[in-house]
Order: sequence, then C-alpha cells, then structure tokens
Amino acid sequence: MRIGTELVAALVIGVGFGLLLDSWLGTKPWFMLVFFLLGAAAGMFNVYRVVQNQGGAIGYKPADRRSSEDTKMDRDGE
Repeated sequence: MRIGTELVAALVIGVGFGLLLDSWLGTKPWFMLVFFLLGAAAGMFNVYRVVQNQGGAIGYKPADRRSSEDTKMDRDGE
C-alpha cells in the first residue's frame, strides 16, 4: 500500500506543479512533461528507499551489529 502511495503522490505533485507553471507561463505542455518525468523519478527513488528499508529519519543509519567475538577482542585489547 505504501509503495503505491509513494509513487502516485510523487506523480500527482509533479504533474500538478507542471500544470500550474504551464498555466502561469503559457507554455503548455512542456513543464507538465518535465515535472511528470521528475515526479516519476522521485516516486521510483522513494519506492527504492522503502524497499531497501531506508525510510527512516533524515540522517538515520542503523548501527552495525557486532558479534560477540568482536566485543570480546575489544575488551581484551587485541
């Protein structure tokens, strides 16, 4: 559900912004096409982040899990 929402939302925002610029500047359909492509790219990037489980907060990176061997070596000073 979230993947579909991410993709559709990016496309709707991109096309909406493109149509707004086209109506303001009288350049139909050029900005709509450009922002459709940008929205599609942004939507795919968002889907990739969700699939790769990178959807955390900005700057969030999970800590690497260390094995008990590594922890034991650190305590022993080796």
